Amino acid sequence: MLSKKNKDENEITTVTEEIPDALEEHMKKNRKKGKRRKVLGLLFLLLLIAIAGFAWYFLVYRKGMEETATGEQADKKAQSGIEIRETTSLVTATGTTSIGIVEETFTPDYISTNLIIEEIYLSSGDEVEEGTAILKITEDSLEEARKELTSAATTADLAYRAGLITYEQSMITAKYDYDLSVLEKQQAQEIYDETVASLQADIDEAQDAYDEAVEELQEYQDAIANDTYAEEYDPEGKEALYWEDRALLESWVNSYSLDWGYVTGSSSGGGGGTDQTALKKAQTLYKLLATEEKEYQQAQSDYEEAVSNAQAQIKVISAKLPSLEAAITEAKNAYTEGVISAKATYDSTLASASMADSTYDTAVEKAEEELDSLLTDKEDAEENLAEFEELLGDGTLYTSGSGTILMLRIREGETLSADTMVFAYSNPDEITVSAAVDQADIASLTVGDAAMVSIDDYGTFTGTITTINPETSSSSRTSVTYTVTIALEGDVSSLSGNLTASVIFGMEMGGKQEQ
Repeated sequence: MLSKKNKDENEITTVTEEIPDALEEHMKKNRKKGKRRKVLGLLFLLLLIAIAGFAWYFLVYRKGMEETATGEQADKKAQSGIEIRETTSLVTATGTTSIGIVEETFTPDYISTNLIIEEIYLSSGDEVEEGTAILKITEDSLEEARKELTSAATTADLAYRAGLITYEQSMITAKYDYDLSVLEKQQAQEIYDETVASLQADIDEAQDAYDEAVEELQEYQDAIANDTYAEEYDPEGKEALYWEDRALLESWVNSYSLDWGYVTGSSSGGGGGTDQTALKKAQTLYKLLATEEKEYQQAQSDYEEAVSNAQAQIKVISAKLPSLEAAITEAKNAYTEGVISAKATYDSTLASASMADSTYDTAVEKAEEELDSLLTDKEDAEENLAEFEELLGDGTLYTSGSGTILMLRIREGETLSADTMVFAYSNPDEITVSAAVDQADIASLTVGDAAMVSIDDYGTFTGTITTINPETSSSSRTSVTYTVTIALEGDVSSLSGNLTASVIFGMEMGGKQEQ
C-alpha cells in the first residue's frame, strides 16, 4: 500500500529544481503578502496581550463574583466563542505558515520480484484527486509477482495443513507420555522391589555356589582322610575271601588227589578212577574262585580310581573357590550399586510423575504455538496476496489522497521496490506554523502544549506543539531563538503557506475559533 509522511514544506524548498515554476511563483507572492501584513500582525499581537491581561483579571475577579455572575459569564463565553480555561506565564512569538507535504510511498516489503514501471501518468505540478492513476507496471513483472505471492500462499497453506497433522500427533504423544508417567508412578515401587529382590537373588546364588563347592571339597577331603572308598569298595576283604577260598580248593584237591587239569577243565576226559563227586565239587569251587578273583580285582581298580578322582576334585574345587568367593563380592557390590541406581530411578520416576501435568501442558502449549505460527504465516501470505491484488491488481498504482504534485521520484523502466518514495504532494488540509521562540522562554514549552495562533484576515486558531528544534534557528549571539512547530486544528482550508502568524503559548483555547 501507499503510506503518507508529513513534512514541513520548508524542508522541501531546498530541492528547488523539482518544484514547478508556478508553485515557486505562488510562494513568492505569499512572502510579499506576508510582509505587508507584518505591521498589522504586530498590532494584533498587542491586542492579544491586552486580552490576555483582561482574561487574567477576569479570572481573579470571578473568584469573588462566582455565585452572582455565573450566568453572565456563560453569556459572554457564548458571544465571544473563546473559553480561557487556564492562564500561566504567557509566551509570545511570531512565525510563518507552511502547507503540509505528503509523501506517497510504496510500502509492500513481501515481494522479491522486480516490479518494472512501464508508464508514468503524472508529472510535477499536476493536481490529483484520491484514486488518480500514478503509474503502470509491466504485465510480465506483474504476473511474476502474482505467481510469487500465490506460490507463497499455497506453500503456507500446505505447511499449515501438515502442521495440523503434526499438531494431532503431538497431542497424541503428549497424552501418551502423560499416561505413561502416571502408570510409571503407580509401578515405581513394584519395579524398585523387584530390582532389589533380583540383586539379592544374585548374591544368594553366588553364596550357594560357594557353599556347595566348600561342602563338596570337604566331602572329598573326608573321604580321603577316612579312607571311605576302602570301606565302600572293600578290595582287601574281597581279596582275602579269594585267597581263603583258594586255600580251601587246594586243600580239597589235595585231599582227593584230584588232577588240576580236570578241576580247571584244561585236561580232557573224566579222570578214570577219580572220585567224581569230589571232582565236581572242586570244579564248582574253582568257578566260584574265578568269580571272586575278578571281583576283588575290580574292587581294587574302583577303589584306586575313586581315590584318584577325589584327589583330582579336591584340586579343581580348591582352584575354583577364589573365583566363587569373588563372585559373592561382585554380587554384593552390584547389589549396592543396583540399589542406589534403582532408588534414583524410583525417585526420578516419582519426580517426573509429579511434573506430568506441567509437562503435558508445556507440550500442548508448544504444539499450539507452532500451529498458531503456521496459521499466522498462512493468513499473512493470504493477506499479502489480497493486498497486492487490491493495490496493483490491474497493474496500475493509484493515489491515496488529493493535492498538487511537488516532485516525482520514479522513472519509467525503473524497479518499484518496498519503501520507494513515489512522489510528494501538498496537503492543504494540514497547516503548521514555525515560530521563533526566545531562549529565555523555550524551557517552559513542551511537545503537546496548546497554543493560540492569530493570522491577519483569517482569524484565530488553536494548535498543538508538535516539535521543538533543540538547535538554535538564529545566528545572532545577542538574540537566540529556537524553532517551535505548531500544528493548527480545525478548518484550515482557507490558509496558504508563508502567512505571518502571531502565537501565544500557555493559554488553552476552547469553544469556536474566530474567523
